[in-house]
Amino acid sequence: LTGTPASNGYDNLFGQFLAIDSGQRLGQSITAFRDRYMYFDGYGHFGRHRCRPGAEQQIHDQIEDITLQMDSADYLELPEILINDVDVPIVGELRTKYEQLEREMFLELDTVNIEVFYAAALSMKCRQFTNGAMYLQSDSPEWVHVHDLKLDALAEVIEEAAGKPVLVAYLFKHDAERIQKRFPEAEILGSHLSTAKTIDLEQRWNLGEVPLLLGHPQSMGHGLNLQQGPCTDLVFFGLDWSLENYEQVIARLVRQGQRNNIRVHRLLSEDTVDRLVAMSLNDKGQTQDGLKAAMNEYRRQKGVTRSTAPAHHKVLAPRSRQSAPPPLPGSG
Repeated sequence: LTGTPASNGYDNLFGQFLAIDSGQRLGQSITAFRDRYMYFDGYGHFGRHRCRPGAEQQIHDQIEDITLQMDSADYLELPEILINDVDVPIVGELRTKYEQLEREMFLELDTVNIEVFYAAALSMKCRQFTNGAMYLQSDSPEWVHVHDLKLDALAEVIEEAAGKPVLVAYLFKHDAERIQKRFPEAEILGSHLSTAKTIDLEQRWNLGEVPLLLGHPQSMGHGLNLQQGPCTDLVFFGLDWSLENYEQVIARLVRQGQRNNIRVHRLLSEDTVDRLVAMSLNDKGQTQDGLKAAMNEYRRQKGVTRSTAPAHHKVLAPRSRQSAPPPLPGSG
């Protein structure tokens, strides 16, 4: 049972059906499965396996006799989800610094000429900036403070909750550290807790005894039932590119047993990469195609055109693409 059977593509289905029928329908080898139904769009470690023309229907035909698809909305009375995008303005000197950081990101994307693979990684510094702190090195836990704008926005959401518990999804560890420093009553749900302590925290949350609960989408995205308490407000302190993580966090509150409508507050810094990630999620942008489309639209909105790389930069030649992948054997 899963709400996201193919969150990153159809090759995600292979292992699930191998466990169900021991490979009777999709085979016993992931390599053979990909060779038959897919082609690799990329090179080296960059890229993904995509279905050949006609492959999706062939996969559907193979697994339909043991697959039951149900939409919870058709069988359960689920509460309404109200999305509230909270604008967090970045102005003055902070805006100048951010625009410089973003220009450098765009320049790097243009220079390597494979923006679809690097956009998510290179935008991380921009997202750290908008969240209020930046790591000194990618592999170092040390960070420097930038601003408290999102902390102030979170304080307003907590105040509007009028004493009801608030659930917060954070993106970076320094987010959690700064939130907990600002709000000492906050507790963090994550892998650092034992199973017993996780169960205890979940129970206290559902009893309304935890006023502010923090969790990373990868830590609280599955298996937790947080819908039985009085909480009606979920805050995304920052957004991740993963649509699965985003939807699964919301599903911790919007699930069977929830009696209240849920307000999802997304703290988005105005005219920044925060909006790019939101656009990507809205367009089902966990795939590279969605990410690329969102990046192009973001460039257009900001009036950013592709720049010419400086002479001292090495420019990689565009990778060649097949106009169309080879058809499936026997598909005509």
